[in-house]
Amino acid sequence: MKMKTRSQKEDKGIYEVNIDFDEAHEAWMKNKQQLSNCTYKYICGETTIKGTRCLNNPNCKIHNKLNNNDN
Repeated sequence: MKMKTRSQKEDKGIYEVNIDFDEAHEAWMKNKQQLSNCTYKYICGETTIKGTRCLNNPNCKIHNKLNNNDN
C-alpha cells in the first residue's frame, strides 16, 4: 500500500476568496480619521446635517442620543 503525502491528497481544502479591498478599506475607515505619521483616531463617523462625517469622539452625545431613540 502506497501512502500519499499531504501535497498529493486530492482534497486540499482550497477555497476561492474574493475580497474587494477598496470596499474593505472604506468600511474600515468609516469610524476613523487619519492623522500624521499614518496614525488614526476613532471618531463618531455619523453623517451630519451638512452631509459630512461627524469628527467627535466615538461616544458622541448628539449621535448616540439619536441612535438610541431609533431603537
